[in-house]
Amino acid sequence: MSLNKRIQILLAFLVGVPFLLLLFESYRNGRTSLLQQMRSDAVHTAQFQSALVNDLFSLPRQTAKDLARILAVDDKLSQETVKVLLQRTLKETKETAGFSVALFDGRGPGRPFIPYVCWKNGKVEELYLEEEAYGYLKQPWATRPVAEKRGIWSDPYFDQGGGETLMITYSTPILREGRIVGLVTADVALDQMVARLAGLKPGGSGHVYMVSPEGAVLAHPTLGKLLDTGMGKDSPDLGVLKAMLAHEGEDTTSAKDPLTKQQAWLVEVPLANLASQMGGPGWSLIVSWPEEMRTKPLSDMGKRFLVLYLALGGAALIFLNRSLNDMISQPIARLVKQAQHFAHGDFGDLGHPPEEAPELRDLGLAVQQLGATLKEGQAAKPPKADA
Repeated sequence: MSLNKRIQILLAFLVGVPFLLLLFESYRNGRTSLLQQMRSDAVHTAQFQSALVNDLFSLPRQTAKDLARILAVDDKLSQETVKVLLQRTLKETKETAGFSVALFDGRGPGRPFIPYVCWKNGKVEELYLEEEAYGYLKQPWATRPVAEKRGIWSDPYFDQGGGETLMITYSTPILREGRIVGLVTADVALDQMVARLAGLKPGGSGHVYMVSPEGAVLAHPTLGKLLDTGMGKDSPDLGVLKAMLAHEGEDTTSAKDPLTKQQAWLVEVPLANLASQMGGPGWSLIVSWPEEMRTKPLSDMGKRFLVLYLALGGAALIFLNRSLNDMISQPIARLVKQAQHFAHGDFGDLGHPPEEAPELRDLGLAVQQLGATLKEGQAAKPPKADA
């Protein structure tokens, strides 16, 4: 390998490698800092949104418990008073889809009277859920509170004959002197919940959704599409969510969102008002904060720096290579040529530029003196006698 090639390789190693390492380390540190900031933003967003969602479940739950206390204290309320009480309560809690009351102790007003008020097209509508027609006390959201004598959140269901929508119901018994004399229910429509969550876009294109303790997706902006594609609670794609749900309290991980397939920060926050201690199903809120939206500008900047580095580094290598070629390679090439001339009996001086390095200039002068000495010796040597 020629000296010039070796110099080029040495320059590439001494100049290129350190700058590439510096560029990579700068990019890596910047990406790490950005991802840490994204994680912090995702956690704060999840905590804030979980507080808002908690409030949506807190008000219906607390209102149902307050109605149960009122009806437990006063057993002389007329049917009209109970109906007006429900209507006013619903108007003051617009986040609630509907309220119902059932009094079945034999002493309350109108045993078959089971009023239900709900929102329909922006107005309060009255329905009457007679036990025989509707099977009120046979519904899952009615049997558990009666059996356990405490407030219970139901599993999601479609309220056929009642609210006519997908909902979840909080049911609490009316206790009078330790006996259950009735039931109060408060409904939360999940379509409203899905619409609310659909408006949340963490990171610009992320999602906020709810999942059950088993990992089933309950409220998601694309819930219908997910169900059509078979994304149920037994789907293997939901393994990352199940792993997060297995931990108590909040959990955060960087992984592929099982629903969008995007790399994202996933934050799981249990909903306190739906915890098992509150009679709830133990649902959690998931905030999926995609990394690409925030890391893409950094990646683009890294690519621009790489192009700039290659341009500047290439120019620097060319400059250094030419400089070293002028300072070292060419003088050595002239010395080699001079030696070749000496080998052929030509002791003339090829000359050396004055701008050469002092060491090379001194070496050139020594070679000139050698040539002069060889020339003098050849001149003084007697010619060979003819045989």
